[in-house]
Amino acid sequence: MDQATVSFYTRTVRDLVITTITKPSGRDKQRVLGPSDLADPCDYCLGTNFRGSIAEDTEFVSAEATKRGFSLKAWNGTAVHEKLEREMPLPESEAQREISVPIAEIPNYGLVKGHIDLYLSTMGVWVDYKTTDKAKLKRIRLDGPPERHIRQKMMYGYGLRAAGYRATASTLVYIPRDSNNVNDIWAVTAPYSEEWALDSLDRAERIWKEVQSAGVSELASDADCYVCTQGIFTF
Repeated sequence: MDQATVSFYTRTVRDLVITTITKPSGRDKQRVLGPSDLADPCDYCLGTNFRGSIAEDTEFVSAEATKRGFSLKAWNGTAVHEKLEREMPLPESEAQREISVPIAEIPNYGLVKGHIDLYLSTMGVWVDYKTTDKAKLKRIRLDGPPERHIRQKMMYGYGLRAAGYRATASTLVYIPRDSNNVNDIWAVTAPYSEEWALDSLDRAERIWKEVQSAGVSELASDADCYVCTQGIFTF
């Protein structure tokens, strides 16, 4: 086999893999923001994402995703979710996988929906998988889950209850990508808090009103926001 043929085969296979990896998922095509977006602690980024999600002439990509470009880390997280959804050894009578529930209607914007990784009906527990690395997980175990994760989960619980589900507590499961030991997987459970959910939704509605009336220029950036410290993407 000559070198040109070898090179052609290599490029073809590589391009096929890249095409498959970068194919947009249903979540990627989502235009109305979801709980993970509304839980962003940065007012500026949330406002920017609100503007991007309603732009008629552009495909919506969040400010965070725009700054980092395509993320193999995020793709690995998607693959983990799909593996767990497909092979979780629980009957449908006890578990619902990858369910979508309405969260709340934001006036003049639209219906926010939540996408829940796993719902365990016998316990009234909803589960979210988070891929991370060992260094970040060490900090999370010391300090507790980031506020963003907590707000996101409580909005899911709010939606579950509104849809008639029993919702008592949420479990976050952190899966480190760079570990060879399954014992490094860490899970933490928090009881449902409607106060967190309503506060998050009220904040989102307030920022959306600001975006409609004055744009995003007056919205504050969070001091720890990676997107803002690297240079903000605007629409």
